[in-house]
Amino acid sequence: PLPGCFSSLLIDKIYDKMKEMFITQKELAEMLNITESRMSSILNGKRQINLKIAQEIRNKLGISADFIMDCYCCK
Repeated sequence: PLPGCFSSLLIDKIYDKMKEMFITQKELAEMLNITESRMSSILNGKRQINLKIAQEIRNKLGISADFIMDCYCCK
C-alpha cells in the first residue's frame, strides 16, 4: 500500500465519480481490475490502495494523481 493513512476524501471523491458515471461498485471493481470484495474494503476504509490501483483510479476515473497523493497523511 501507499505510505501513510488513507483519507476519506479520496473515498468521497470515488463515490462522486461513481455517481457521475452511473457505475456500481461491481462495475468499478471490474474497471480497476480488482475483486468486488477488495473494492468494498477500499470504499469502507478497511483497506488502503496500492500504487497500481492509484494509477487505475487516475486513468479510469480521471481523479488527479496530486489529489490521490494529497489524500494520504503522514504517520
